[in-house]
Amino acid sequence: MFRYVVPSPRTLRSYAELPRLWLPSAIVEIPQCRGSDLFLVDCCISTTVKNPFLRMLLLKKMPRKFELSSAPPLDAPKLEPGTCSEIDIAKDFNTVYTSLSMGQLEDLDKVVEWFTQPRDVKVKIVTIPLLGIRRKTYVIPARRIFETSRRIAMASVEEVVKRLCIGTPRMYPMRVTPAFVLGVVDPFRKVVDLIVGKKVISSASHFTAMFSIPEVEKVVSQVLPSGTGRAD
Repeated sequence: MFRYVVPSPRTLRSYAELPRLWLPSAIVEIPQCRGSDLFLVDCCISTTVKNPFLRMLLLKKMPRKFELSSAPPLDAPKLEPGTCSEIDIAKDFNTVYTSLSMGQLEDLDKVVEWFTQPRDVKVKIVTIPLLGIRRKTYVIPARRIFETSRRIAMASVEEVVKRLCIGTPRMYPMRVTPAFVLGVVDPFRKVVDLIVGKKVISSASHFTAMFSIPEVEKVVSQVLPSGTGRAD
């Protein structure tokens, strides 16, 4: 049964004009590896497109102080949860570990494509030598942008795998508490601010996933006003 992470009313005053929604998540503990640390794991965006790498790249560390409620503490639309049990999350984590070990990175490449939408970029450089102004245009190929983004994404995933002891016996037991967390969409900063008690976790990755992946954007558009993800 999903519960609700209670947001601080004082914190919410800063977001009076921005759209908000309840995001299905799981509060995860891995005591044999991370002691009492808590992590917020996505239970909707990644499962909509069935991509375990996306679940890992959306993972956030949780503050320790917050309150859970059995009923929504405020009225806001919510996304429907996908697979989110201990077995589901452990399976996705282990799939990522195995994929990295075997060099099978198709799902990671999909995430990089969604997030970066790589294309050739023209860079104009103006110099002023002694004989007059000179202009040169350089083109950064889309492939190079993709490869750079891929290296960054892989390094991030490998760091999470290492820190959470994924692929080792220390990953178990995993304690999972399903919970909705309030997300405030800020199209000007291009982030989703996750409100956990008094704390705010700003997530550019949530924003990008919600408004750059067609399947996810379709789900989000069913509960939020049209054009929410675009700044005026």
